[in-house]
Amino acid sequence: MEADFRRRIDSASTKEAADNVRYERYQWECEQEGRLPMPRDEWQETTDRLRANQNRGQACEDAALEALGIQNNNYARTPDGQLRSPITYESDEGIVTRPDGVTESKWIDVKSIEKGIAYYTDQLRAQKEGARHGYPDGKQRDLAVVISNSNRTDVQQAQTTC
Repeated sequence: MEADFRRRIDSASTKEAADNVRYERYQWECEQEGRLPMPRDEWQETTDRLRANQNRGQACEDAALEALGIQNNNYARTPDGQLRSPITYESDEGIVTRPDGVTESKWIDVKSIEKGIAYYTDQLRAQKEGARHGYPDGKQRDLAVVISNSNRTDVQQAQTTC
């Protein structure tokens, strides 16, 4: 069923048509899980807000990595247009993750957070595991988390031992 939804989304002629199929998929998933779907207008508002946040986060991520001179690992092409395979890692717990950037000594994850607390999540634990295991080239690295936003005092690190 997912393959059919994906085909229909990918072949939609407009963003609106693709969203109609996405909403249909959402309704089907809700039915499968035995929960009530939110009304279409509420779903669209939520979807649009998520997209805006994703776009803002992507722009912040790109700017942070560019400022550090690090190639973004989330793109399938290098800045000069060459195809590449982004580095991904599956942790011992089965969490598949992809660092935002990789250097000779670090795996980098960029978090764009406007306000709140930056937590040491399963994603970050998996990335740290991948870095420590020396994935993909056998060279051990550390994990570095870059937090970007417009006011650094609005975000706090969770009190966690790594």
